[in-house]
Amino acid sequence: MVGQVPINNFHNPDHHHNKIEQSQSKHHHNNQEQRGGTLKNDPDLLHRVSNLEKVKRKMATREDFDSAAKLKSFIQNVRGLADAIDSIESRMKKAAKEENYGEASRMKKSRESTRRALEEALDDAESTVRR
Repeated sequence: MVGQVPINNFHNPDHHHNKIEQSQSKHHHNNQEQRGGTLKNDPDLLHRVSNLEKVKRKMATREDFDSAAKLKSFIQNVRGLADAIDSIESRMKKAAKEENYGEASRMKKSRESTRRALEEALDDAESTVRR
């Protein structure tokens, strides 16, 4: 039966295609959980972003789609900066582990400046909501 798919496995839920999809789904879910360490590890930041998400949903419910879209863009920017901080921190730790202290120091400075940019972006997002 080389090159043929057995008929009894064609619609079998345990067939290898479904296992691949389940595996990919679990992998995607795990990536979502691992992503965002900066937000997860900072309750204040997480709270602030969660509040912005709630306001965005309320805007959409009120059919204020332009404001919701603008706020969504701000939130995406904040999340992108948080992801950048996570990446920088990972590279900093790797450099330190490899005793590449000059690179680790540069990564530390980059992490700090990105953190300031995240705080500014969050302040900007919150200020648009207060208006």
